Amino acid sequence: MKKIYPLLSVLFFIYWGCESNIKKKSIHENWKVESQLTKRINNVNFNFPENFSDLDRKESLIEETFVSIKEMGENIGIELKDTIYVRFVLTREDMKPLTNSKSMGMTYPHLKTCYVVLNDKIDTPLKHELTHLIVMLGWGYPHQTSIWMNEGLSTSQVNNCNGYSVSELYRYFLEKNKLIDINSLTSNFYGNSEMISYHQSGQIVRYLLENYSLEQFEELWKTGLDNFQIIYGKKFLSIIDEMENELQNNFPNIIDLDFDLFMDGCT
Repeated sequence: MKKIYPLLSVLFFIYWGCESNIKKKSIHENWKVESQLTKRINNVNFNFPENFSDLDRKESLIEETFVSIKEMGENIGIELKDTIYVRFVLTREDMKPLTNSKSMGMTYPHLKTCYVVLNDKIDTPLKHELTHLIVMLGWGYPHQTSIWMNEGLSTSQVNNCNGYSVSELYRYFLEKNKLIDINSLTSNFYGNSEMISYHQSGQIVRYLLENYSLEQFEELWKTGLDNFQIIYGKKFLSIIDEMENELQNNFPNIIDLDFDLFMDGCT
């Protein structure tokens, strides 16, 4: 009988080992590993999917990030003091679980993070999202009647859609009666056509920044459209008229735009 004990011990450890492996397998069942490459450069944490192998584009995006940060400091006077996170994902589907959206870019100032989809077919909206992030970290969230300023500022900073500037696009909208009603643009921004509302707002923002002070613009951002005349000394619609007259003089001929193609998005 004594010779049986070592055998029982061996069988016990074999059983225990098998049971342990089964439990481990059960614990990890339906789980998957998502590997990412992360690197902090100065005050920016970059995050790329591990399987994103285009090293040249990765370096280009990193360079674009710091160029955008510098331009924001020069153009808007906001110095980025926070440490921010820029996370790239491969597809819109990858964006969905992170942001509950399939948009090409999303920004969360309270997380100091922007998410951007990597897509070879259209421009990555990195500069657009970085502008959102940096301005909202500097000035806070815009007043509810200043949402058009938020999207307009980011659009104006990029100032390019299919090779056209916001000024050229606004002039086209004006000529073709495509402009969104100002009340709708300022009170229900996201209820309008994105391609028109973003570029229409981008031109208005550009005009305000080029012809009036940054301090006025920041105050309007924070306090809302009801204070426009107090801040600028003129009615909002009067300045819109000034801007449109200037555009008509500066751009007597409108661009040859394929409007249906334009409405599909910037490429």
